[in-house]
Amino acid sequence: MKNSFKIFLPLIALILIFNSCKKQNQEYLLGEWNLISKPVQELEYKWYFNSSKVYVMATDGNENEAATGELDTCSFGAYILKNGVLTMALKEAPCRGSVFNGDWDIQGLTEEYMTLRRETSSGTQWYEFTKKGSENEETTE
Repeated sequence: MKNSFKIFLPLIALILIFNSCKKQNQEYLLGEWNLISKPVQELEYKWYFNSSKVYVMATDGNENEAATGELDTCSFGAYILKNGVLTMALKEAPCRGSVFNGDWDIQGLTEEYMTLRRETSSGTQWYEFTKKGSENEETTE
């Protein structure tokens, strides 16, 4: 009986630690993120995560409408965060020439910064974000 207690106690501790890290990552992900490594430098990109969906926005993101200089939601869909991978099930439509759906490896995620990496047929994509409202947010004045 003592031997099984010695085996199960560390196992239970690991499960509790893993679940708390997973919950913390989910909490860090929620909210609005500013993309700082932009595919097109003169445009602004934002990703917004709520508990079940992600919304991808870009300056004049709706390419079927006249340019206004404002942010438009160009894609949205469900996402899953599991084992350090962010899987986004977005519409296949491009967002200002870029497609963001698929699996992204989370290279870093804190309350203020997020770094994602994805392998594509044209090479590796790296995206870096700051969280809206964080002290270190980049200003564009």
